[in-house]
Amino acid sequence: MNISILIKHYKYNDLTIDCLNSLFRSDLCGANVIVIDSTEDSDFKYYGSYTYHQINNSIGLIESFNQFIDGSSDLYLCLNNDIYVHKNWLNSIVRCLESDKKIGIIAPLYDQPGGGILEYPKPPFEVGTTDWDIYLTNSLRGNFGRYVEAQHVDNCAWGFTQELINSIGLPDGTAPGAGWYANQDYSYRAKLAGYKTVASLGSFIHHAHRGTYNRLDSGYATKAQQEGYDWVSKKYNGKIPW
Repeated sequence: MNISILIKHYKYNDLTIDCLNSLFRSDLCGANVIVIDSTEDSDFKYYGSYTYHQINNSIGLIESFNQFIDGSSDLYLCLNNDIYVHKNWLNSIVRCLESDKKIGIIAPLYDQPGGGILEYPKPPFEVGTTDWDIYLTNSLRGNFGRYVEAQHVDNCAWGFTQELINSIGLPDGTAPGAGWYANQDYSYRAKLAGYKTVASLGSFIHHAHRGTYNRLDSGYATKAQQEGYDWVSKKYNGKIPW
């Protein structure tokens, strides 16, 4: 399976470097890693095997990813830069996809409060330590390659297949800003086309919830929620269909 991992970087180098460090310590299953930088006058540097692109900082999250989905991979995983992955996170995702060709959208579990079906209890060790890795490996082992269907997944770390793209197109790049509701919209479109949206029960990431956006604007969540709701309401003529 050919895999591309796309990371949206904006301004805070430490977050993206931590994300990349975790990725390159994990089993990447041969994935290509792509950093998309929308920082004006960026000074970002990282020594590793990845591809780097700089784009205009006015482009929203979803369209930033869409620009680099080129049909060369079977799976595209889109990550915020405030993500830290467990070493086996991608293996379980791949196993799920190999077991069911009707999976179109997939996401790992995470330690984000209020994450619904994706939420997994925060491990009792510091993120990224050996104990953290061992604890997660042992606790997730029984669910390796298993999944549960979800109405939608979070767009902080999610993936979708080229087969789904061929069927329904890309996520809607007109979604503003941080792209809230674009994930729900894409999951809804996938369902209509007969594809599943799932959570990979053997895959885990740490999400430094709003690690970038809250540094920029403490009122970010309220604004993102409202602009996303307004966008999707307008798209469906005032009545969200899910």
